[in-house]
Amino acid sequence: QVQPGSIVTVIGPNGAGKSTLLRTVIGLQAPTAGTIRFLGRDISRLPAHRTRQTGIAMVHQHFSLVADMTVVENLMLGQVRGVLKRQDYARSVQALSQDYGLALDPHARIQDLSVGERQRVEIVKCLMRNPRLVVLALPLRSLVAPVFLLATVLLSYATTLGISTILFQGVM
Repeated sequence: QVQPGSIVTVIGPNGAGKSTLLRTVIGLQAPTAGTIRFLGRDISRLPAHRTRQTGIAMVHQHFSLVADMTVVENLMLGQVRGVLKRQDYARSVQALSQDYGLALDPHARIQDLSVGERQRVEIVKCLMRNPRLVVLALPLRSLVAPVFLLATVLLSYATTLGISTILFQGVM
């Protein structure tokens, strides 16, 4: 059970079922037994896009960014419905990234960003969904040092807002 504002870490060796649990929580795989409840609702059989709509967001360990697009263009992909002005969205991105200490230039091209900055874009992408639960599938040992510090600040800040976090980690 994950309480609001809490941080839960799932740690285990390869083959222990971490990835299966992760895929089940985010809706990519149905459980073989039992149920997954989120905010009082059974989400066990919801597809991934519906699971996201319940307030579950994930920061993936592999970048899913389009290199020749800007930060704001990448963040708008798949998240914006209807008509939204790019400048308005860019201001929202800039405000949110500053609030969390993840400063980004919304107009920078992904191909021009460092690995650490790209990791920040992935984190901001997740936060732009206003999640109630953040699933982090980031091997902390591979995070660039400044982003590791930012991730720990992010986790602390998120808990004060009541955002729960599940961190999946392998055993080194």
